[in-house]
Amino acid sequence: MKRNLALMILLSFALVLMNCEAEDNPSVWDPEDEGAPNPVVISVTPSDAQYGGVGTKKLVTIDGENFNSEIDGNSVYFGNVMGDVIEAFPNQLKVAAPANYADSLKIEIHSHGAYLPAVYGTEENPEPYSIMSPVERPGNFTGSDKPGALAVDSENNLFVASESRLLKVTPEGDKIYYGNLTQPCTRITITPDGAMAYNYLNYVLKTDSLEFDPDVAKPTSEFLKTAEAIKDFDYDSEKNMIVISRSTISFADIVNLEIKSEQVFEDYSFITGRFYNGTLYLFANYIGTDVDMTDGPYLLKIGVDAANAALTGDLQMVYNFDELGYPDITVKSIDITTDGKLYLGTTTHSMLVSNTVEAGVFEQVFPQILGEHMIHDFKWSNDEYIFINTKNSNDDTKTTILKLMVFEESADHYGRN
Repeated sequence: MKRNLALMILLSFALVLMNCEAEDNPSVWDPEDEGAPNPVVISVTPSDAQYGGVGTKKLVTIDGENFNSEIDGNSVYFGNVMGDVIEAFPNQLKVAAPANYADSLKIEIHSHGAYLPAVYGTEENPEPYSIMSPVERPGNFTGSDKPGALAVDSENNLFVASESRLLKVTPEGDKIYYGNLTQPCTRITITPDGAMAYNYLNYVLKTDSLEFDPDVAKPTSEFLKTAEAIKDFDYDSEKNMIVISRSTISFADIVNLEIKSEQVFEDYSFITGRFYNGTLYLFANYIGTDVDMTDGPYLLKIGVDAANAALTGDLQMVYNFDELGYPDITVKSIDITTDGKLYLGTTTHSMLVSNTVEAGVFEQVFPQILGEHMIHDFKWSNDEYIFINTKNSNDDTKTTILKLMVFEESADHYGRN
């Protein structure tokens, strides 16, 4: 009984304390607080559809009233997925739409401090909005197709090497078995005289034309021979083929199968390269003996005398990827846009872009779309698309060919004209 009495006294004391605290700490609810003014949508541009998952490439502009002037003070939903607010003003928001590809989405805006959201249209009848995908899968390639090297002709037909087989994808997305190559290869290219060239060891093999006979198992090919194993091709402004070998840069007349000049760089192992604005840009690892040099990779450059089919000046270092914070990067292919942006296809960092070739400041291209895809090869079309080989030996489900709208064009590809 004494214990029960003591317990009752303690409980009574606790209730008294709770009542005291309740009196000392009044409710945070203020019935007279009406909140911030509710946001209002007046118009949306584009009014019915926009690409999603492409960051600042394409924005949705929302004009209205009572938006929060802080970017983080607004949440804009397309359906149930939130976009990224890029700019915020009391009467306008600019938003990057998410990768929520669907029709009839409701756009809803929440502003900090306001009790009610704004809706494009009305709550009862929201205006339907579509988020468009910038990516397609032409030909529906899978790992069983074993996609390899890519080439694009002047009419935007895509050619895909699959070991010794050649597949063609039309601009409409239809895939056909096109024929056979004499040997397996890692690079293919359209030649200025309307044929196809591809590498095998230290040979450039060339077909008679782009008219393949699928019934011929091993078609005959003409060839020219270089000093070392070939890594990649490009063309200069005079349509000389620039052959990038392990440590040698050669200029070739691919129409007449003649090597015009060669220059050896024993300290570097080249990976890939691109001719742009009178300059050959090269990615390479360092294999020399200078102890102050890391393995790289490096971006290098050297002048091109296209009229004489030769390099000019000295090989110069642009930057070291190790020093840029990418010591483990594996670059497989590159391209440069008309305004000088450098695109990198990598198997370690997906696809990267820098606003200028020599800036060395990179960001990932459309991470919502490309994500962790490995980029083994990519080729620009003759418009604003790129074709990407996402071969992944560890996850075969990620191996395919993507056609990605990037909303800009590459610099001239002289060989395919």
